[in-house]
Amino acid sequence: MSSESLVASSRARVPTQVGGRFTTGVGLGLAFMLIAGCADIQRGPRPQAPDAAAAASDGGLVEAGSGVPFSSVFSLLAGGCGGCHSPGQSAGNTAFLLSGSPSEDYAGVVDFVSPGAPAESRLLSKAAGQGHGGGAIYRPGTAEYDALAAWIAAGAMP
Repeated sequence: MSSESLVASSRARVPTQVGGRFTTGVGLGLAFMLIAGCADIQRGPRPQAPDAAAAASDGGLVEAGSGVPFSSVFSLLAGGCGGCHSPGQSAGNTAFLLSGSPSEDYAGVVDFVSPGAPAESRLLSKAAGQGHGGGAIYRPGTAEYDALAAWIAAGAMP
């Protein structure tokens, strides 16, 4: 049997329709279910977190290792995130919610950080627009982003 007839005979055996629907429709349906199951799709690589000590020496708002409290960076979160991530707002049904009170919001915010490891913190990834429906709020290299990174690097103190 020649290679041309082998290819032709193998094509004849592949079903092109199943129950009146093209098999590509089934494949697209499976792809959609896979994507829908991944609620937190990353939109590119994680941003590089600046060195906290370098951020502080470059005029950053928080010095690494200083034990800076959450209240010192809360205004950044309230101003940049609170407009959407509050009950009744457009992102009020997400896991990240702010009430407007640092003492009430710390536990929820710290769930999105890896204390001592800014590069592994979802808070910074989301703030930079990675997998965030609202786009970038604070881009890497801005004073606000650097302050959040430094707070996380210092241990994300309450």
